[in-house]
Amino acid sequence: MNTHPASTADTTGSWLVAAVATAVLAVVLGVFGSIGVLIDPLADAYAAPRTQVALLFAAALAVHSLAARHAGRVLDRWGPRPLLMVAAAGMAVGPLAPAAAPTVGPAVAGYGVGVGLASACTWVATTGVVSAAFHRRRTAALGLLTAGPAAGGVVLAPVMAALADAHGPRPTCVVVAALGVTACVTGAVLLRGHRAPTRSTGGSHLSAGNAATADSPEPGSPGFLLAGLLMSLVVFIPLVHITASATRLGLSPGHGAAVLAVISATSAATRLGAGWLATPTTLRSLYRATHLLVAAAFGVWALTAQAPFPAFPMLLLVAALFGAGYGGWLSLGPAVLTATCTPSRLGQALGTLASVVGIGGVIGPVLAGPLLETAAPALLLGCAMAALTAAAVLTHRAHPPCMTLVRKMSVRGAADTVGARRPTCYRLSRRSRRVARPAGQSSHRAAVEKR
Repeated sequence: MNTHPASTADTTGSWLVAAVATAVLAVVLGVFGSIGVLIDPLADAYAAPRTQVALLFAAALAVHSLAARHAGRVLDRWGPRPLLMVAAAGMAVGPLAPAAAPTVGPAVAGYGVGVGLASACTWVATTGVVSAAFHRRRTAALGLLTAGPAAGGVVLAPVMAALADAHGPRPTCVVVAALGVTACVTGAVLLRGHRAPTRSTGGSHLSAGNAATADSPEPGSPGFLLAGLLMSLVVFIPLVHITASATRLGLSPGHGAAVLAVISATSAATRLGAGWLATPTTLRSLYRATHLLVAAAFGVWALTAQAPFPAFPMLLLVAALFGAGYGGWLSLGPAVLTATCTPSRLGQALGTLASVVGIGGVIGPVLAGPLLETAAPALLLGCAMAALTAAAVLTHRAHPPCMTLVRKMSVRGAADTVGARRPTCYRLSRRSRRVARPAGQSSHRAAVEKR
């Protein structure tokens, strides 16, 4: 299966690429997110505290954060196949470590390195491939891709739990390893091509998507990465701690599970819906709205204990708001990145964003746990709202001057690019404020553009 589109139109082959990539990502990240169902059985098998076995997820997320940026560089240089082969090796080592290790330490180390490396490589590779295969419906395809892990978790979590009850956690880990290796090898065979999505800067070729993103920071910029870090610091807190909050409010564990189910269902639906609803002109606005939805969810959560309404309906409202914002953020983030970053460095940009999000996912829930139990929860949730609002503001900042100049000069100088094989590149130096003159342009024209 070749991901090099023959034209700017999306074809049936493009959707086949998206389907294969979604299936591969669903398996790998579905295993990544479903390890929680094996923590208690593994704790019994090792005769170890549950808190030690729970380090499986933390170790994998830490390795994911460290490896994602390097995986992006590999994607830019060699394409998705080496990454998916490394992911296959990681899925062979990671789940087999808990199956073979006699104690918790080797199991955590092996699982963290293997599954963390596999998840980073798979996410970067599949996102890059789907971005390269689509031109018009790229946002919808990325929405489908990001819905894959949610569907994978829905399917794999009960299957893994049933296998652990029937045969034990160690044989279940062997089955999971075989499934992960099969998925990654299949993806490496079928997704054999890669090309970064191109976008021209010539006036007649300037797309609406490029014009729509001129008011936002370049994804490789510190502003965009800081917004991603602020969002990731708080966005994983409800996934980890909202069930404990339900218990503190006097609700049963069943109510907490229902709240989590609403989050999962709303998130999966929003991942698909946001991708189909987003257009080049509304993509950035919808992406900012996801930050505000999560901030609203934290606001309702902070008022739950003091509200005169029953706690369970309030938590369901929190789950609906959070699921919509969280799912939209996951779906639209890669689309925004693809639409605005330099095509030749798309893989590196994706890897950097994944690393930043992983770092926030490791730090945020760990710091929030003690604060929710000992300090005033309203204070923590208020700080989370402030961080999310700041992230939304950061995504609204203007491009660096060079990106703004590209848009203005491309529209103004459309006649100069007629018949050109490559789009003309204009750059503005921060020190000298000089414009790089394209080949064949007169000195008078350059002087006018400089002024």
